[in-house]
Amino acid sequence: MTVYSSRPALLLLNSLATGGSERKSVLVAAALAREGWPVELAYLNPPHDLAPLLTGTLTPLHLARQHKFDPRVVWRLRQRLLTGNIGSVWSVNLYPVLYAASALWGLPGRRLLCALNTSTFSSRRDALKMVFYAPLLRRADHLLFGCRSQMAHWLTRYHLSGPHAEPLYNGVDASHFDPALFIARRSELRAGFGLGPDDFVMGSVAQLRPEKNLGQLLDAAARLRATGVSVQLLMAGEGAERPFLEERARQLGLAGLLHLPGRIADVRPLLAALDVFVLPSIAVETFSNAALEAMAMACPVILAMTGGAEEMITPGVDGFLFPSGDVEALTDRLQVARKMGSETGSRARVTVQKYFSWETMLDHYRRLLFDRST
Repeated sequence: MTVYSSRPALLLLNSLATGGSERKSVLVAAALAREGWPVELAYLNPPHDLAPLLTGTLTPLHLARQHKFDPRVVWRLRQRLLTGNIGSVWSVNLYPVLYAASALWGLPGRRLLCALNTSTFSSRRDALKMVFYAPLLRRADHLLFGCRSQMAHWLTRYHLSGPHAEPLYNGVDASHFDPALFIARRSELRAGFGLGPDDFVMGSVAQLRPEKNLGQLLDAAARLRATGVSVQLLMAGEGAERPFLEERARQLGLAGLLHLPGRIADVRPLLAALDVFVLPSIAVETFSNAALEAMAMACPVILAMTGGAEEMITPGVDGFLFPSGDVEALTDRLQVARKMGSETGSRARVTVQKYFSWETMLDHYRRLLFDRST
């Protein structure tokens, strides 16, 4: 027998910034609200960029954190848990866990679920914070990880054997990310980005940060160009690495071939213009939603072997993998993708529809937050 709880679930975020885990969580909460599930959303800090995605579904509660640890935020959150009769708090990433665990202290009959989206830490300072956070995570009722490899690493490294743990893969709406909607305009879309019809266009959608390692894609593109291939690079996103990428492209003779359109609200036209999507990350990549979106758009993907990349694709079937940091291997995969890209892309879309659909992910959240099977 399946019994569904009528008590609301509250999603707690650090902010409504446009990061991948924040956007996914907000979209899931909005979808559940549209279906009539009792879900609420609160966040600690500005920015409020994702608030428009909640219009007509949820009114987010801004807790207005002022200090590193703000007791007033704990009090506000605790009051909401009591007055709203909240049954579950779904905390996304580490910092909100501090406030969720504090607000839930001494309140019986409520569950704490923690969704952890970081695969590994990019700095020693961040890793040291786990001395403080690990005990809080052990008090949780449920830990959710972006992939199995991340889960295995965290459970072993931080001794998180107490709570129930499971992977919850990202999901993509394949009806929205549908290449058929753009195929007739592909030449027009490419021209709009300054790309020729016969160019081999490689690119990415990512924040321009050092751990994304996008400079390696420039290095591989230069090697490919030296063999006579007409290459172009198209990278959507903003970040501190933009000047470095522009300078690196100039050094490699690719200055006129690198296109940086900035942050793009709808990435589908860009993905439709690509011949191959590349994510050469060296750290903190868990289970890339950007890569899944490219796969749904039937765009061949080449992924560095970080995080859950090996759980996302079968090499040579629906995508390609290479050892992180290996420029020679990346160049080789680009050459292979150039030859067999279209069939690989078609199989990638099937993989997303079968294993990583939006509905599969959403159903997982429904059961976690509201299913009380007996």
